[in-house]
Order: sequence, then C-alpha cells, then structure tokens
Amino acid sequence: MKVQTLVIAASAALILSAQGVAQSDTGLERALTELNAGLTAPAGSASMAISGDARIRNNMTVGKDKKALDARARLNFDFNVNEGVSVSLGATANSDWDGDGTSDNVTGDNNINRYTVSAANLLGDGGTFTAGTQYFTLGSGRILGSDDWDPNPTTSTGIWYDNAGFSLFFLEDMTTLDADTYGLTFDYSFALPGAGDISMRPYLLGDVGGDDGSFKLSTGCYGSELSGSFGGFNWNGEYANQDGATAWTASTSIEISALASVPGITGASLDLSTSTADDAFDADGGLHWGQIGDVTDGALFNSTNTSSAGMSFSPMEGWNGRLSRVDNDGVDSWNFTAATTLAGAVDMWVGYANGDAADDSFWMSMSLNF
Repeated sequence: MKVQTLVIAASAALILSAQGVAQSDTGLERALTELNAGLTAPAGSASMAISGDARIRNNMTVGKDKKALDARARLNFDFNVNEGVSVSLGATANSDWDGDGTSDNVTGDNNINRYTVSAANLLGDGGTFTAGTQYFTLGSGRILGSDDWDPNPTTSTGIWYDNAGFSLFFLEDMTTLDADTYGLTFDYSFALPGAGDISMRPYLLGDVGGDDGSFKLSTGCYGSELSGSFGGFNWNGEYANQDGATAWTASTSIEISALASVPGITGASLDLSTSTADDAFDADGGLHWGQIGDVTDGALFNSTNTSSAGMSFSPMEGWNGRLSRVDNDGVDSWNFTAATTLAGAVDMWVGYANGDAADDSFWMSMSLNF
C-alpha cells in the first residue's frame, strides 16, 4: 500500500499532535519524559474502558471419529484522550484444539490485531475520522465483511470518514478486489405511494491505482441495500453489480399468531429468503453460511441460487429455536438451532444440519461477554 499508508500516518500524526505531552527542560529528565510519554495519560483524559469476550466452539461432522474444538478470547481497550479523540486497541488469541490449524480460519494467532485512532469534528464539519485496523462490514456483509463465525475474523486497514449517514473509506489491498480499495455509502429514504416507506443504502467500491506519481480511481462494484414494508410485511434486499456480474437477494419475515396457541411455543414467525448470483461474481471477502453448518458453508453471493424457509419459535421458557430448510445450488439441508443463556451470562448456541448430499454436522458454542 502506497498512498493509503502515507495518509494513515499523516492522519494519525494530525489527530494526536494536539495531545502532545508536556516536556521538562533538557537533560536526563527530559529524555526520560519522552521515553515514557507513550505510557502516560495526557492531562484531562476522560476514561479508559476494558471489555472482551471468550468463546469455545465444537464444529464437527457427524460420524467422524474426531471432535473439532476451537477457542477464542478477545480483549478491547478503549481510551478517550478527550471528548473528541479516542484510541482503541484489540487483542485476539485463538487456537484449534483438535485440527491442523488450516480450516475455518483457525490459525492459532495470539496478537494485537486491531488498533484505531478516531477524531470527531476534526475539520469542524461534525464528521469523524478513524485511521487504523479494525473489523469492518459493508452493508449486509455479502460483499465485504468480518465474519464472527471465524475464530479470528478478518480485519481491514485504512481510513474511514463518517458524517450523518455518509461514509467514505480507503482500505489496503482487499482480497475481493485484489488492490487498494476505496468505497462510499450513504443512507437515503423516501415514501413510495402504495408501498410505504423505503430505505436505501447505496454503495460503491473500486480500485485505487495509477502509475508512479499519479492517482487514479476505478469502479469495481456498485449496489444498494433496500428495506421497507408492503401489505403488512417487512422486507429487505440487496442488489450488486461487479464488473458486469450481478447478484441480488430478498427476504421477509411473517408473524404466525396461530402458533401462539400451541402449548410451550411463543413468538413464532416464518422467514423466507432467496438470492442469486452470476457465476463470475466474486464474494470471497463476504460473510459465510457457516452459522448453519458446513453442509452449506461458503460465501453467500458465491452460490448461484440459494433459498431458505425457516420458522423461529420459543420451544420453552428461556430458549429460542429455529427450524429451516435450505437449498444451496441444489444441495438441500434441514437445519435446527437453539440458543439460551446459562447462569445469566454464558450464551449457549447449538445446531444440527442434515444434508441430502453431504455428511450431517453438529456444532455448539458457549461464549461470555465481559
């Protein structure tokens, strides 16, 4: 990365320059002050917060003689320099307890992999600049996203500018476009007669290039998220065009009040979704189907045709369940998931996938946020 690295460095220097630590006179005392400046909170600092999460997960193929356990722990350090400037650090430790360390992005990494500096109203326009490395998902994540199903979700390095629903970003060497990337997106809503309110979030992604000494932007992908209501049903969808290859998806959810009379079942709803994508559409950097098991694992928009019908319900007090039927490019599977909270803090999630043309799979995760 050339242009972006220089801009990131300049941005960080500009953001932090106003927060310089006062230094004493020349000599040993001044040298020691400079050496420890990075460890000393500036005068007037607001606060520092520490948070994190820990998860252990078993994702196995039924009938095999080996379990597939992996574990992950993350820490977040958020430091407010003042009311407008903040710094964030994030560390991730993950390990594959039973596998070879090559599947499902399980690498056994233990490092500080997220770090950002943010400044609000830096230019006096009310916007916020953020520079560094962080988790980043564009829109629904079908084109570009950090997938929490992975023990070590991918991160993006770059600069982000956000202001009143408008976002502009420059990212380093994204896999999806195989080049330094720029993008923008904004929120837009309008009322369509007979169809209610419709909300849109158009986006644009492209390459940052050019010969030495020049700067050139080219468009690689454009599309939009959409959501609204019609005939009493809420719906959402997305359309994307990537160098002429197109993809789209649509989904809705319908409340089923009749099931409330069934003993032990409350809050039932039916959800329907469908998506299609041209063969040439590349969405390897997007979110995956991992949350419903390995039977249909893969990037959402990398499947030519996918449809699902699911019913969500509460089988007993404190539990949420879902039963769904998924058709992913002709590979059908039934999927059942259930979730609850143990001891008031530990979230447990279990699932089972029964595939017509693949081995069944079972997964269970237990996570704690603190």
